[in-house]
Amino acid sequence: MRIAIVSPFLPPEFLGGTERVAIAQARELARLGHTVKLVAATDGEEATGVVIDGLVDGVVAIRVPRLLGERAPTEHAKPSLSKRVDLAVGDVDIVHVHHHGPFSSDLVRRLSERVPVVLTLHDHFVACPRSFCTPKHGAECPTDRELDECLACLKPDLPAWNKGEILRRLHDRRAAFEADLAAASEIYVPSRWLAESLEKQVKLPVGRVHRLPHGLCEEFSLGEHESANLEQLSMARLLARGSVARREGPLNILHFGNRARVKGCLDLVRAVAALPNGSARLIFCGREVEAGFDAELRRAAGSLELELRGAYQPEDLVEIAAEADIAAFPSLASESYGLVVDEALALGLPTLVSDAGALPERLAAAGHGGRFPGRVLPAGDVEAWTACINGLVVEERLLQDAHAVLPDWLPTAAHTARELERRYTALLALEGRRAS
Repeated sequence: MRIAIVSPFLPPEFLGGTERVAIAQARELARLGHTVKLVAATDGEEATGVVIDGLVDGVVAIRVPRLLGERAPTEHAKPSLSKRVDLAVGDVDIVHVHHHGPFSSDLVRRLSERVPVVLTLHDHFVACPRSFCTPKHGAECPTDRELDECLACLKPDLPAWNKGEILRRLHDRRAAFEADLAAASEIYVPSRWLAESLEKQVKLPVGRVHRLPHGLCEEFSLGEHESANLEQLSMARLLARGSVARREGPLNILHFGNRARVKGCLDLVRAVAALPNGSARLIFCGREVEAGFDAELRRAAGSLELELRGAYQPEDLVEIAAEADIAAFPSLASESYGLVVDEALALGLPTLVSDAGALPERLAAAGHGGRFPGRVLPAGDVEAWTACINGLVVEERLLQDAHAVLPDWLPTAAHTARELERRYTALLALEGRRAS
């Protein structure tokens, strides 16, 4: 098959969870023998409207520059951009769109005029201008189709617009995205939680929405186990240390991924800093994505042993995880999946997650026999996180119990690619029958 994978952006310009998933799926589909290209937006200074190409992870990558007038987050419709993306996609059998984000609300409709298009929803973007349903200014996300709360959330940030104009634009935005959802041959969501949440806010096409977990985007280097069949053996079992007895010294807690307030990083520092001195050590790996945030973390840490490290490569995670006893992800955002949870468990680390979004779903998927390799804790409840971590410090058996139920198997992007291959083939066969 000739497949185009549409990603919001690509490295080195930007690499977030959505981009990682898109790249991993493109790579694995290419390994299955398909002809694959990545198509992404770029906002580089050299952007002139000319398509720029190259390679990303061995896959042909085509970057479509956005003109200055196409970058405003308040504008959802950019039909000229959709036209250029369509030209960049070129002659393919199927297109897989991995986010509308930097593109236009008519992208799927434009592409579907000539080729089947499938769409993965990575967050609430089609329903929420803020993408992650993280309301501001005292508003609450609606659980129906009323937009009054959306107005309360957005109005303080749009002082030049009157309420009537904002509501008109919100209704127009929703109608445009619902039309694009209806144009997709199939829609994939990574979690049950995201599907149920979106159904309360937008009209999803009946019978065309399917749950498809992302799976691990990278296969970690296993050293002497490099030749092992990753589909049969558990990376968690292979990578976990020989003994689950905690090493002498403080409990080593690892957080990896972007550092930001919405990821609960400040709450985690405050929770661990409340423990007796010397009880725990906190390691952050990843980029500071809010200017001055690292300085705020250091102030909150007080005498806590805190390490703030920079960006890392996926292959570095094995070595990084070897320093830790547990992983912690206290996100305040309504996470739609939680790749970091899968990665931590695959690396042999019991994991603490907040109850935000789909994070509990990822932990539950890794459990068995009613037991789980970690704990789910209230998002933003610093005292609850302190109490839980203190329990792990005081009672070593709790950590041993969590190690004992680390998963024997975790899905990878290779598994997802085979499922996508099956679905693409079925859609193309159906398209062929319709044409005949």
